[in-house]
Amino acid sequence: MKQSDNTNRTPANWDGTPQEDYFADWNTPPEEYPAAGRHLSPEAREEYYAERDAYYARRDAYYAQRDAYYAQREREERAADEEGEEYEEKYGEDYADDADEPEEEEDDVSYAPEDRAETLEEPKEKPKKKKRRRKGGFLRFLVTVIVLAIVALVVIGKAPVRNPDNLERISGRSTVLLCGTDEDGMRTDTILLLTLDRNEGSIRLLSIPRDTYAPAYYVPKINSAYGAVGGGEKGMEQLMEQVKNVVGFMPDGYALVNLSAFVEAVDLLGGLDFDVPMDMDYDDPDQNLFIHLKAGEQHLTGEQLMWVVRFRSGYANADIGRTEVQRAVMKTAMKQWLRPKTLAALPGLWRIYQENLTTDLSVRNIVWMARVLLKGMSGDIEANVLPGYATMAGDASVYMIDTYAASAILPDYSPYK
Repeated sequence: MKQSDNTNRTPANWDGTPQEDYFADWNTPPEEYPAAGRHLSPEAREEYYAERDAYYARRDAYYAQRDAYYAQREREERAADEEGEEYEEKYGEDYADDADEPEEEEDDVSYAPEDRAETLEEPKEKPKKKKRRRKGGFLRFLVTVIVLAIVALVVIGKAPVRNPDNLERISGRSTVLLCGTDEDGMRTDTILLLTLDRNEGSIRLLSIPRDTYAPAYYVPKINSAYGAVGGGEKGMEQLMEQVKNVVGFMPDGYALVNLSAFVEAVDLLGGLDFDVPMDMDYDDPDQNLFIHLKAGEQHLTGEQLMWVVRFRSGYANADIGRTEVQRAVMKTAMKQWLRPKTLAALPGLWRIYQENLTTDLSVRNIVWMARVLLKGMSGDIEANVLPGYATMAGDASVYMIDTYAASAILPDYSPYK
């Protein structure tokens, strides 16, 4: 996984309340030791270096203790997950430590992305042994987000809270921009805004058509903003700015996946049962794309699913038609893949995740999102296409946002009141 440098964030609630769930009992590490003056006497310089060496020893001990804590926590959660899997195989039920014990209410704690200007606050109290979690624990959270990242690959065809002045955030709501690149890796041909609301337990997806008019660096379409500055983190920041211009707020973070992982990931997950909306026949030797599928409910391999999400020539409005199908694939995939059996594919998914995902989300952000995703999977996933219409901008055919219609749905996706 390729992460940006902006991944150190304060573990806290969206409103800034300190997060106390996982951390405890270490003193905050010492501040950086000041550089020595150039004109110290030999005696003073010797004393300075002795103090500096002692400082580094204390700092190394601190980080060693922190790493040991995380390693122990991971071992305990892995053991709980393994025991849960054995229980499910034997009894065919979800694992619970005590079936008669009422489920504890969740505290108002999250690992939602925090301001990228802040750094990670270190634990202040000694870690306590945690109870084993119900229904799979950390590994299932990890699988959920890995699958989410892989699902975002159907778009082919570090997460901060970026809080504008004088705007109040909605507690428990976060937004992530999910993007997928085309074959050359320079155009984001699918752009999805994912909004998670912990308090509502809701999941919302907003598809932003690739031809949306949002000029950046002399390119009129939003899918070209990423490649206009050479891609990478700089490209994603540019794309995030253009999305802000379109929807009115900056997403809290982003995850970008590329085409090369799509077929492999879908096949690893066992394919997908999907109702192909129409006969699809299209050949493009320049893109090495040869699509031939019949309409109807069927089981699709990775390559066939790639055909479905890239096909656009048969729709009345090519961009919107493909966006609608991508949205349907996304919802279907989340329903079929976010299940305990996905754990068996974890090693392969993790490799794909590391090699093909670029994100500014920290692990804590990802775990937080996975937790909300699991909570929201019991209900319907609300999905919309950003309202607009086809028009011309110079000699380019673009998708112009209908600001009046968009204003009716965007508040449901915004993290601000």
